[in-house]
Amino acid sequence: MTTIAQTPTDTQPTAEHVGIHRRYCRMAPDHNLHIWRDDARWLLTLAEAEADEWPADVLHNSTTDSRALIAAIDAELSWRAGRGLSRDPIDVGIPRETLDAIKQSARLELEIAVDVELRGHRTLTGRCLFHDDTTPSLVVWTADQHWKCFGCQLGGDIVTWLMLRHNWTFIEAVSHLSDRTGVALPQKAKPNAASPDRQRRPANAFTYRRIGGAL
Repeated sequence: MTTIAQTPTDTQPTAEHVGIHRRYCRMAPDHNLHIWRDDARWLLTLAEAEADEWPADVLHNSTTDSRALIAAIDAELSWRAGRGLSRDPIDVGIPRETLDAIKQSARLELEIAVDVELRGHRTLTGRCLFHDDTTPSLVVWTADQHWKCFGCQLGGDIVTWLMLRHNWTFIEAVSHLSDRTGVALPQKAKPNAASPDRQRRPANAFTYRRIGGAL
């Protein structure tokens, strides 16, 4: 029988837990860090609002991991600000409004359901593909089109899922969704299938720069 928790207890993350997230944060552009922090805060709010619907272990892991991520992001942004540093993503040639239209037209749960048996209604669960998942650790929120595995701690949106599932670049994942949804990409943003070394540089590659000038 599944145990339901009303209120998470002992959900303060350890320094080691925060450190794991900090290593990922170190590689991310500033913009991504702000988005991830907003997502983590949203997840904390959701966990509190739906505490009576979540299994106890999922509620505990979700709350602890979200707090660890927020702490890691705060530490990383503070570290950069103290040194006058910023990290900027590479321009991949896709307007934000086009990317938003593609994501809004696609359905995360349908992409995941190709490989994972999902159960539930508004919040779906299944066994994660990215580790030896003996219990359903993968959670998919259909309303917000986010997913997270509370076993291996991977998570994100539909683009992240496709990149991890198929070992695709950002451009390849978005191009796949463009074909599925019919939302056209700018020609310069489409992957060049004729080039054997296309997109070797990650789409979210970055460099440090001094705020106000190059590093």
